[in-house]
Amino acid sequence: MDTDKSSIIKWSIVIGTPVVAVAGYWYYVNKYNIVDDSKKKRVLTPKESGKSTSTVSTSPTNPVVIENGIEELPAKKLTPLERAISLKNSGNDFFRSKKYEDAIKCYSEAIGICPEKDTSNLATFYQNRAAAYEHIKNYEGVIEDCTKALSYDPKYVKAFNRRSKAYEQLEDLRKSLEDVTACCILEQFQNQSSMTSADRILTKLGKKLAEEAMPYKKPAKLSKHIVKRYFCAFTNDPFINSLNNDVNGYAIEEQQLRGLAKAKRLFQKEMFDDILDACTEELKISSPNSKSTYEALLLRGTMYFLVGDQTKSMEDFTTLIDGNCDDVKMKVNALIKRAAIHVQIEMTEMLAAEMSEKKSDTLPQKCLADFTAAESLDPNNSDVYHHRGQVYLLMDKMEEARECFQKSMQKTPGFPIVRAQLYYVEYKLAAEKGDIANISRCIEGLTEVMREHPDCVEAHNILIQVCNSQRDYSKASDLYEKLIHDHPENTTARVQRALFQLQVHGDVEKAIQFIEEAIQVDENLELAYETLAQIEIQRCNLKRAMELFDKGLELAKNEREMAHLFSLRAAAEAQTVVAERLGLGVMLRQ
Repeated sequence: MDTDKSSIIKWSIVIGTPVVAVAGYWYYVNKYNIVDDSKKKRVLTPKESGKSTSTVSTSPTNPVVIENGIEELPAKKLTPLERAISLKNSGNDFFRSKKYEDAIKCYSEAIGICPEKDTSNLATFYQNRAAAYEHIKNYEGVIEDCTKALSYDPKYVKAFNRRSKAYEQLEDLRKSLEDVTACCILEQFQNQSSMTSADRILTKLGKKLAEEAMPYKKPAKLSKHIVKRYFCAFTNDPFINSLNNDVNGYAIEEQQLRGLAKAKRLFQKEMFDDILDACTEELKISSPNSKSTYEALLLRGTMYFLVGDQTKSMEDFTTLIDGNCDDVKMKVNALIKRAAIHVQIEMTEMLAAEMSEKKSDTLPQKCLADFTAAESLDPNNSDVYHHRGQVYLLMDKMEEARECFQKSMQKTPGFPIVRAQLYYVEYKLAAEKGDIANISRCIEGLTEVMREHPDCVEAHNILIQVCNSQRDYSKASDLYEKLIHDHPENTTARVQRALFQLQVHGDVEKAIQFIEEAIQVDENLELAYETLAQIEIQRCNLKRAMELFDKGLELAKNEREMAHLFSLRAAAEAQTVVAERLGLGVMLRQ
């Protein structure tokens, strides 16, 4: 009764890094051929014939009498199968006329008289009755009839698809996902409608699982490299600027340090996981409006942000911003960091609205409001323009991003990160126009920044992105090698190099080697486990992939990251279940 339009689409999993990893599903399954009922001669309904009782000849010797819309077929002259098919056809007519209860009666009679050995037709009759149940919102009936249809035809795509939709309506998302995954596999991942349904169900299931798991989640371990890179992105961070003076002035044994003093010593020793407790201790021993209280709030809010606790981070920053703190630098820094939380939340909301085809703001309003407040407090603070420019870059608003980076450069001319990002935006604008001269100028500028500031990891990363977009893979490979040689602690670069190796050279073994090296350097890098899991999916090691996703979930920083990982894991799990159910052992490796 319904036909699917097929188009080629990949069910892909995207990693949030400059190099995108796609975990395709490389399985070949013979597509099941379903009989086209539309070519069979059907019996007219009373509505079509214009009579309440009529005789319609399907053959010269076998008249079919329709009484009150239900076929009466002479048992002596038609076989049970022929009677069942005629009843099914009559049910189809009722279905098209939206008389679903009458259609159900016809399908039920057809099921009752159809020979048990005729499994193909029985599967069709049950699936058709399920379609009628679907229209009257009897989802339990849909599931029961689709299950029966699949017992007669285990690879009946329409039955899997309809049962998946019924399970989704009943919020049984795991079973819904398994059925839509079966559709995708049997259709060789070429039906766009099935792929879209799978993505939607995965998103809903991931979100649900994350919400259930979040209250019981232990704080994530911090990656040292990521913490240090985060603080390097600020030129006016009050905590960093006061760190050396404050800590070096303490003539106290380490074991006697308390509160903020202890937090600063821990930061110097890169013992980042213990800083939260030290900040909380400071808040207990200091007076509410003291400078040390606000310093502790700023540092604790920052660390909460880095471990992914957006709620507590927002609370600390807001307490500082709304309090009586007279340190403008501290308040502006809190506003910039709170803006980063707002943009994460608002971008997630905008994406959800886009997926549901609802209207949403095109800009993160709360985020930009915090930047406006920060600028009014300290218009000469280059961090305000730098981080606002990054938001515009994220929104793909290149002209606005360029203006912000230019203002930041005017305030702090020698800051290499902003120089590199400005060159990158100008490169993107030049590439859009096909401006070869400006493209060359930007590449030369990035090379100069990297040469003058060899410790500026961002300049390396941006130049690598540009080389990739220019298809200069040889230079990109050399840059990766130099970056990792000069910064062996940069585990993110190792993972990105692995993806580069996989996409450009197709070298799976080398990619795995680079990721495993990254894990040896920093076992708390969630990105490494997620990426390795996706490679294992490509290699059909679905069970191994699920184990790696579990490790990544332990290191996820917030509910959003957990939802993403839960959805990826659920996809691998569903494929494992369905492959075993369909007898497709080729999809699985131990």
